[in-house]
Amino acid sequence: MIPIKEQLIFGYIAFSDLKGFSSLNPEELKKYHEILLPKLGEVLGGLIKKAIVYNTWGDALFTVFESAKEATEFTLQYRDFFEKEDITIRPRISLHYGEVSVFNDPILGRTNAVGENINLTARIEPVTLPGEIFISKDAYDQLIIMCPHLRYDRLESIKLPKDAGTIDLYWMRRHEEVAMGKESPKERLYRLRDDIRYFEKELKQTLIPRFFAEDVPSIVEIDTAQIGKFIENKSAFELVCYANKLMNSGDYLNALACADAVESSVEKVFDCTVRPYEGKMAEVRITCLSHLGRYDEAAQLALRLMDRDTANFEPICLLADQIKKKALAPLEDGVSSWYDIEDDIEKYKALKHARYLYQFASRRAGEHAYYPLINFAYLSAMLDPLEPSDVAAYILHEYNHLRGRHWWVDITLAEAAMLMEDYTDALERVANAIKIHQPDPKKLDIVSRDIRLYIKALQERDLNLERNVRPILAAINEGLNCIK
Repeated sequence: MIPIKEQLIFGYIAFSDLKGFSSLNPEELKKYHEILLPKLGEVLGGLIKKAIVYNTWGDALFTVFESAKEATEFTLQYRDFFEKEDITIRPRISLHYGEVSVFNDPILGRTNAVGENINLTARIEPVTLPGEIFISKDAYDQLIIMCPHLRYDRLESIKLPKDAGTIDLYWMRRHEEVAMGKESPKERLYRLRDDIRYFEKELKQTLIPRFFAEDVPSIVEIDTAQIGKFIENKSAFELVCYANKLMNSGDYLNALACADAVESSVEKVFDCTVRPYEGKMAEVRITCLSHLGRYDEAAQLALRLMDRDTANFEPICLLADQIKKKALAPLEDGVSSWYDIEDDIEKYKALKHARYLYQFASRRAGEHAYYPLINFAYLSAMLDPLEPSDVAAYILHEYNHLRGRHWWVDITLAEAAMLMEDYTDALERVANAIKIHQPDPKKLDIVSRDIRLYIKALQERDLNLERNVRPILAAINEGLNCIK
């Protein structure tokens, strides 16, 4: 027996607890204690006796070995035992190598150990996937030499609980498990990530265009009460296609239901449940919520999207869109005049906030800044009608060289010309944009809505505005009729 005075040694420290143990019912607990635990003792008995330190706390197990071979055999046999048994619990096993202080524990009557490396091993265990063995870099550096017959796959740096820091971890398994096709957590997660990337690429390049081109039975007339039944057994691919088709046809409620179903779909990564498509339908959901008048929900979604992707300008614009639409909804519906909006402190302040967000987004948008800038220009014309539209002039100066590139550039230039009161140029630009790009009805409707709101906001202050802009709206409506 080691003297009561502490002694420093280097060893392999293992921690384990049983995932799902606390959820066992009384019958399962009885089976564990009366049947499984004795069997486990028989399996591990020979190895446990070779440990310098061993202890248990409920379902937790702690050991220290000096031998690399004995430490790895012990952890693998412990893991394998639960794989073979008909029970839902699985061990999470962590293994670390380092210096520990061992001493004769007078209460236990056997050797015990303490030290920072023991604490570190205990912090690795909670981040280990059930049924697996995660090892530290220190353990890996030893085992790659001492036990080269095993397989070690590097995981990415993982943050440990209780402010224990971030460390590199490895996944330990037998080589034959690789031959049997068992994926590592990293492999599984990476494959899932690649699947999602393929999913997005296929949707954009193949599936959605084919879905709209082929003679697919229309579901526009589907009863909203039956949407849940319709969604059942549909794949994520199908639901994304249906969500887009329904949204573009104006069935926003059912489109939203399909989009929600995509985002709530789950995948299993070992015993962990993940939502791989969460956030992938955010823009569809925001569009649908906005058209349904649920601006607050749409704004919350846009805000979460903005928090998730701080470098992207689009979520900022989406948030600004919802704030603007909610504030101007009474004007658009004909319930209020612009003077009512001005007198409503909250709505007027909201429009100023939206204008600021568009300005902020333009700084991040690079060559795509024309989109937030034209929205900034519209709001500036409404909020400060007596000031010259410097932003509209800036758009025409900076982006005219992109003319003809795509629809949104050309229509933005047309709107900027309209805000500069060059109505002839604006009309010519609108007509050319429609002729060249043949935009879908949804795009035309967005522009028409913005122009009509602009007229409603300023017509009481500029009596000639509606007459001047009417030919531009007529050209857009003609484009809508031709496309339909």
